[in-house]
Amino acid sequence: MTIEIKRQPPLEVKQYKRISPDSYDITKEITIAIQWWPGSFNEKALQWFLSQEKLSNYKIIYSYTSEKVFEALYKNKVDFWFFALHNRVGLEVDETLEAMMIWHNVNLNKIARVDAVIRHTFMKHKDINIEKLQHIAAHPQVFLQCNNFLRNRYPELDHYSWEGNMIDTATLAEAVFQWKLWHEYAICGPSELATKYNFEIVEENIQ
Repeated sequence: MTIEIKRQPPLEVKQYKRISPDSYDITKEITIAIQWWPGSFNEKALQWFLSQEKLSNYKIIYSYTSEKVFEALYKNKVDFWFFALHNRVGLEVDETLEAMMIWHNVNLNKIARVDAVIRHTFMKHKDINIEKLQHIAAHPQVFLQCNNFLRNRYPELDHYSWEGNMIDTATLAEAVFQWKLWHEYAICGPSELATKYNFEIVEENIQ
């Protein structure tokens, strides 16, 4: 299968705040635990941060969930963490707040904060007609942010989110791509997923 590689729009950063100077040794490889999976907005924001800081000697540990990020920190398996805390439309990210309560004894030294505009894309598997869609799959935060648009535009489609390793939209997109039984699920998330899995884009710039 040939996948067309499209140029992805850059991350729209509204504010970048460096909180703690000289927080890492650039001469050594650093490990960073990140919630969610490749293709997520979180990964896109992290890549922007690494470019901004001119860091090249690093290893990203994709940890699926916020709780696993905290666990990796607690067990000293990684040097730093990177996860979503707040969404201006969808308010606090519940997954992260719940993990912070569970792992309240983990010391979180903040290095920087990235405030970015999150615009979602509504997409589907190319082998299914839009009239055959039954559900929308996404991270719970996506539905908080885009609920009004999705309810008004696609009132007939049920909203589904999962827990654990399946909580991330990027992981759900992989399932829609791989499993025929999942083709009836539309995906609402980063446009990069459409390129990665050759999905058909139906709507863009959703907030």
